[in-house]
Amino acid sequence: MLFITDNEFERVVSRARNRDIAREYYRRDYVVNVSITIDNRGYYHISGKVMINGNIYLPRVLVNPNSKIVSTDCNCIYADEYTACGHIGALILKVQELSPNTFPYRYAVDLKKRAQEEKKSAMRERLLWEQQMAKFRRMEREKETNALTDYIKNQLVNQFTPVSSTPVHLKLLRADGWNFNITFKVGRARDYIVKSIPNFVTQMQNNEYHAYGKTLSFVHNPDILDEPSKKIYQFILRFYHSHLANNNTLFIDNENIDALWELLTTIPASLHNFKCIEDELHPVVSVTKDKHDTILELETNIAPYFSGKKCLYQYTPSEFTITRYPFDKQGVTIELLNRFDTLQRLYVAHEQLENFTRYIISPTKKYIEYVGLEDTIQEESHLEIYADVDEDEYALVSLIGTYEDGTHDLLKEDVPHSLKADLIISFLEKYNPDDMSGPMRFDTHRDETIDMIHDGLGHLNKMTDVYVSDSLQAIGSKKSMNLSVGIKVSHNLLEMDLDSLDVPKEELANIIASHKKKKRYHRLKNGQLLYIDTHELDELGNMMDQYHILPKDISEDGTIDLNLNRAHQMDLATQDFQYVQVNREESFKDVLDHLKNYTHHKHELNERYDAILRDYQKEGFQWLSTMNDLHFGGILADDMGLGKTIQIMSLLESNEHHFSIIICPASLILNWLDEFNKFSSHLKVTCVMGSAKERKEIIKNYKQFDVMITSYDYIRKDYEEYKGIVFDFIVLDEAQYIKNQKTKNAIAVKSLEGKQRYALTGTPIENSLAELWSIFDFLNKDYLYNYRYFKSHYEAPIVKDHDEEVQTQLQKMISPFVLRRTKNEVLKDLPDKIENTVLVDFSEDEKKLYLAHLAQANQLLKTLDGSKDRIQILAMLTKLRQICCEPRIVFDDVKHMSSKMEACLNIIQTYKDNNKKIIVFSSFKSLLNLLAKELDKSKTSYYMLTGDTDKADRKGLVDAYQNDDTTVFLISLKAGGTGLNLTAAEGVIHFDPWWNMSAQNQATDRAYRIGQKNKVFVYKLIMADSIEEKIQTLQAAKKDLADRFVEGNSGSITTMSGEEIMSLFSED
Repeated sequence: MLFITDNEFERVVSRARNRDIAREYYRRDYVVNVSITIDNRGYYHISGKVMINGNIYLPRVLVNPNSKIVSTDCNCIYADEYTACGHIGALILKVQELSPNTFPYRYAVDLKKRAQEEKKSAMRERLLWEQQMAKFRRMEREKETNALTDYIKNQLVNQFTPVSSTPVHLKLLRADGWNFNITFKVGRARDYIVKSIPNFVTQMQNNEYHAYGKTLSFVHNPDILDEPSKKIYQFILRFYHSHLANNNTLFIDNENIDALWELLTTIPASLHNFKCIEDELHPVVSVTKDKHDTILELETNIAPYFSGKKCLYQYTPSEFTITRYPFDKQGVTIELLNRFDTLQRLYVAHEQLENFTRYIISPTKKYIEYVGLEDTIQEESHLEIYADVDEDEYALVSLIGTYEDGTHDLLKEDVPHSLKADLIISFLEKYNPDDMSGPMRFDTHRDETIDMIHDGLGHLNKMTDVYVSDSLQAIGSKKSMNLSVGIKVSHNLLEMDLDSLDVPKEELANIIASHKKKKRYHRLKNGQLLYIDTHELDELGNMMDQYHILPKDISEDGTIDLNLNRAHQMDLATQDFQYVQVNREESFKDVLDHLKNYTHHKHELNERYDAILRDYQKEGFQWLSTMNDLHFGGILADDMGLGKTIQIMSLLESNEHHFSIIICPASLILNWLDEFNKFSSHLKVTCVMGSAKERKEIIKNYKQFDVMITSYDYIRKDYEEYKGIVFDFIVLDEAQYIKNQKTKNAIAVKSLEGKQRYALTGTPIENSLAELWSIFDFLNKDYLYNYRYFKSHYEAPIVKDHDEEVQTQLQKMISPFVLRRTKNEVLKDLPDKIENTVLVDFSEDEKKLYLAHLAQANQLLKTLDGSKDRIQILAMLTKLRQICCEPRIVFDDVKHMSSKMEACLNIIQTYKDNNKKIIVFSSFKSLLNLLAKELDKSKTSYYMLTGDTDKADRKGLVDAYQNDDTTVFLISLKAGGTGLNLTAAEGVIHFDPWWNMSAQNQATDRAYRIGQKNKVFVYKLIMADSIEEKIQTLQAAKKDLADRFVEGNSGSITTMSGEEIMSLFSED
């Protein structure tokens, strides 16, 4: 029978560590196979397999018939001649467990089942561990909030618990020991030590509840303290950071001794245990001399004293006594004693002794006993200052001192004098006297001297008696100036006549120039010194600065000639005058009346237009006619679709015998011609277009026509041909085409000669205030000054500094020259415009493609300069926009339709099913071509208009779309965003957002304009979480300022900054 005992196990596995390992292997059930055979001698041959972490070990044991182990071996490295390994031990323990009694014997573990069980067990253990960790993390997360809840709960419960509102007092006590330390107690009937000063301050600052003992608990707050204790608390607050000796004591030193004394002497004695007394102390200073210096040595030991600002203090611990020794109020004595504390002796050069005596010794003689000092300083019994003026207009100042031996002029005689006298002399020297030999002499032609007369002597009068002669007081005396401005119209110019009863008119220009240089006085030609720091000149100077009028613009007779169009400016400038008298002559008032009340000055309207024009258009005709009467250029800035064209035509038709030119975008030339053919009764109109030769021939024969229509492109090429031609009216349609003053468009247009100029635009401001300046530069040259002045005084303050005052001023200045009406104001019968932003999600593939190129763009951006590499950056932006719209226009290998294209086609299909028309705008012609192919597939009728469309075909396409049953009109934004009338459409799709919102709104208004009878639905297709959303946000932000200058305007106001461009690439 095979029976291996525990003793046998321990004998064979003799090393304790191996036995522990064996038991662990056995416990973990690592023995997976046991085989036992018996030979003819009765010996048991036991072999096994031990599997540990995927490693196989093969232990063997030979046992004799008496169950004694004869030999062992294993394929591991841990068994040796002295002890069996853990694998052999595990096999022996397993055989003990199995106790086989028949042989041969086989035992094997189902490893597959074992693996499944182990996996389940591991999963259970893992799950349990994760649950425990989650619980632990949750408890850690919640620890702070639980602690906070408990803390607040305790505070609220304690506050809710009734506590006495009786005031609490603080006491200030001397701390034990010989150092000068103090401690504090708090209490009502019974006092408790404040164990931690910082904690006490924190509790007071946070309104915390705290209990000191059974008889004292309260919510800490400075208001709970009685009035004297509040002073103690303020002392604690002031010094606990810097003077904390330990947690519950403050130390006293030179820095806080003054504050402690002030505290102890202002609170009841019951709140402290100190005795405060005041006494006199006279330190002794010995004075000796050597060859070079006077030597001062302090004989009194001041080391035991605390030094305040103006006093010494002595603390006697045994008596709880603080003694204060006060000195001079200026603190000179303390400053001197502190120097002795640093140096044993002070050395004064003999030549500096008089000054040292005057400034240091004299103020301290009452407090310090100087032994061996020879006093050379005389104290005056009286000081007087006399000031007069001599024949050369010099101010003369004398300082007279009265001494025991009589009076002396201290500015003339070298007399030892007092500190007070020396301070007066130093004060007068600050005004830079021209002569100091005898009385001080001051040139009255200098501003400094006038200041000394009117300000300096007045200040000295507080220190001593000052006597000033009447003649000196009269110099530069401050008074008002009689100043008037007359405004009239003369020879079609605005004339401002400056006059004054006080000064000759011919000197006004020089006076104003001196005032502009911030001078307070001006010397007239007759030698009189005139004080010019007056309210009148301030008022006039501010007006001239504001409206860029220079002193050199004033003629010798005191008049200023200005362009008549500045009448409104001058009216604004003088409305608030309080000091300058303003005389407005009737001719000036008449101009203002025409500007403000143009509807009251009726101009005869051609009867053909009287029946056609709406009321607001007739009002527009009156305004245009008034501007013509006054020869002022004007901007007709009506909302898009309100008929600016016909208002201009009514003006031209109602003025006989004129020759005019209309300049417009090339795409609108034939539109203008069509409108003239439709409405004009007699005007001879021609279009300057075609080849260069044809255009030259038309211009050469200009006298045959009343109106010429041409484009900005043509005028840029032909402006030389127009030299010598004077137009009665020059009209710019879509005047934003000259918004950049430096472009050839602007230069060419502004070179034309014309008597009257108008600009038509719904968006006079698209990107910057510089555009407004450029249009005004065409209409009324110099009205908004030169561009450098406009930029520094208006554009920069408004755009960069958001200066609302300057903004309001500019609004007022331009308002008479801009007529703006919105659809909401004048077209009460116009149906609603309903705008929808349709957010479209990327497909998974589209998202990957977009994000990959966004990341690539961001990598490239790191190597680029936002201000210098704008072309490359904008190219990257364009590519990202194209990916948002339709990847197929960028990548040849993309075959499937984009999510946005699908959304667009769904909207189109809805309109097709309901027999309604819709327009699609895009800035990408290649996208419109793809969309056209999709419409062909669905057999949806459409027209397409792009930059490639012949100008002559545009009108035919528009007319056809207006009258047939074609569903869709595909239009590129730049080619068809302006000048088209497409009121047959009830829907507008903006396939991609354009940088400039005004361009989008102009495009929308192709459908939303006069003649529209139905609601117009506008769909803006935007890819979610993309650059398009950021463009839309930027559009909205930039619209704000433009609205302030042209109400209802939809343009942006500033070109994109580098920072704004970079923000479009952000991946958030």
